[in-house]
Amino acid sequence: MSTVRHYTLEELQQKQEKAAQRQAWLAENAKRAAARERALKKKIARQEEEEKNHRLLARGALLEGLIENAPQLTDAQLEEILTVALRQDAVKKAIARMRPVVPVEPAPNLTGKEGKPDE
Repeated sequence: MSTVRHYTLEELQQKQEKAAQRQAWLAENAKRAAARERALKKKIARQEEEEKNHRLLARGALLEGLIENAPQLTDAQLEEILTVALRQDAVKKAIARMRPVVPVEPAPNLTGKEGKPDE
């Protein structure tokens, strides 16, 4: 049978102070981690926006290169041209062939255990 260690009041106060210091240190680290996370989220959002803008500009330039007098046409006229063109059966089939195949993710393991479920 083990004996119970009895601490002096001073030892307990020192332990309490160390615990308070550790708690303050952990809180400060949590603040820094949250700030880093916010900064990274902003950076990701900026990067995604830049990629979208680039994609839109590139596709707009492609459209203007393919459609005669595209800069002089209104948005409604361009929409009508694209609507008519994209409703063609051959175009629909081509778009369907180009659609990327999305891999199916396995169902989540609901047993709470890692690895293979029991058989």
